[in-house]
Amino acid sequence: MKKLFAVLIIVIIGVSAIFAISTLTAVQRKVFTEKDFPLEIDLTNTGFKVGEKISLTATITNKCGENVDIASNGEMPAVYLQSINDTTPVADTTILVEQVLKANDTMSRVFEYEFVEPGTYILGVYYHFGVNGVEIHDRLDDIIIEVK
Repeated sequence: MKKLFAVLIIVIIGVSAIFAISTLTAVQRKVFTEKDFPLEIDLTNTGFKVGEKISLTATITNKCGENVDIASNGEMPAVYLQSINDTTPVADTTILVEQVLKANDTMSRVFEYEFVEPGTYILGVYYHFGVNGVEIHDRLDDIIIEVK
């Protein structure tokens, strides 16, 4: 009887230890922020002439130190350009795309546009995606583009 009781105690302790470890692992799951995924662009000029082309690459870098699953619309980072007088809201597509972003890898988007009329434009660059069920978003301050 003592052996059965000892085995039962060992089983209970073992199950308790497994439960405690799995709970600790779930609690310690890393929560990511926009600091783990910095957003940058390589724009060198904000003044253009009609007929000139703006060209830039927007890049998100995975600085979190591990591979992650990203859920987004598949078009991140997003870049838009609109006249300063245009009040049309900018919206993302609603399609869901999942992809792996490896540690220290990047997601990039090339944006080009040829100016056909003078004016003041707003260049917006941002991202919005999910990592481990947490939504992360970041945006650069709107950049004013002058076209003469």
